[in-house]
Amino acid sequence: MPYDGIRKVVHRSNSAKTGALVGRTEEDSNLSRIVGFESGLERAVAISALIHPNTFGLKCQPRKVSFEKKVDDLGSNVLDLQIRLQLPEDTGFAVISESSFPPQLCGNNERIFLAKRFPDPEADTRLMDVLKCLTSALMGPNSGIC
Repeated sequence: MPYDGIRKVVHRSNSAKTGALVGRTEEDSNLSRIVGFESGLERAVAISALIHPNTFGLKCQPRKVSFEKKVDDLGSNVLDLQIRLQLPEDTGFAVISESSFPPQLCGNNERIFLAKRFPDPEADTRLMDVLKCLTSALMGPNSGIC
């Protein structure tokens, strides 16, 4: 889809976790770009996509829905479920719910996302030492001692 900018996120809810994060993709030549989200689920999906090795690019919601009559002084909005009706038939569209992103997965993905953004070679070296030690312990008592 042709949308490459950031959309303004709705800030009307007292409970929704609206905001933005900085992401990089191959499509953007790995340059930082702001990705807006209107809920914790949208953030979880964005992070999941950004840490997936097969993600080439990430698009925000590109289509605007125009209302026949204004709603709360708004003539249009970008509504998640109504977008599907405006997409071309050959465009993929996945419906995702909170059950797809349990808290443990979201927490792990957040840590992976941070680790990709802020590499720590010293921590990576220590982790490799621990993994070698565990592998050695699993191989048997004569394979070496950590």
